[in-house]
Amino acid sequence: MWITVLAMTDRDGIILASVPGLADRAKVSLEECQSALKVLMGPDKWSRDKGNEGRRLREVDGGWEVLNHRKYRELMSKEERKEYNRVKQAEYRVKKQAEERMRRAREKKEREEKQEAEVRLLHGGAQ
Repeated sequence: MWITVLAMTDRDGIILASVPGLADRAKVSLEECQSALKVLMGPDKWSRDKGNEGRRLREVDGGWEVLNHRKYRELMSKEERKEYNRVKQAEYRVKKQAEERMRRAREKKEREEKQEAEVRLLHGGAQ
């Protein structure tokens, strides 16, 4: 059910739903939904996140709030930025390699043209 809760969370960490609506969306019975909510709203002494005594949800008007949503959203934003920068850096390297290949090809062509012109001059002019 936790995955369903996360999927239903808006950008502020709020899930607007009733218990029957959440149960239906999670494809669990009403009793299973209530039991899961009790666990998610209860303290968790084993939680790595000690804020809110490890609770993951709190009831709000019209639904629930994911208590550590902001923290994980910021972490995800950092991870997304890292991935974006990694992709952009790879694209930049590919572009620079292509530019370097083009520069070398242009220089090679210029050298060959210059050599051909010198050969023509040595052999008495243009042929």
